Amino acid sequence: GRARTDSEIDLERFSINRLLATPGIRGVEVQTRRRLELDSLPAVELVAVAFDRKDGNKIAILQTLTIDDGLYFVIQGRVSAHRSEPVLAEFREIAATFQRTN
Repeated sequence: GRARTDSEIDLERFSINRLLATPGIRGVEVQTRRRLELDSLPAVELVAVAFDRKDGNKIAILQTLTIDDGLYFVIQGRVSAHRSEPVLAEFREIAATFQRTN
């Protein structure tokens, strides 16, 4: 997506707002937030629980968001809350592979 300049963005707030705007979920509760780097860019990782709008099941979400030159990149994984621990670790590994291309 297109965003304002990187220096104008509160990355954590932007990431939370992006998570809250995710289609198909409701009742989002951020459980943890962590700052990290992806491909030498500042990033924010959020772990949250929410409810699937279709079936009402509780889900866990891991979202990692970074921004570069006014563009943001979001990596988001969702899983049933009762299976979240091992799968969230896999989501983290996937997000860590992010690389910009020229």
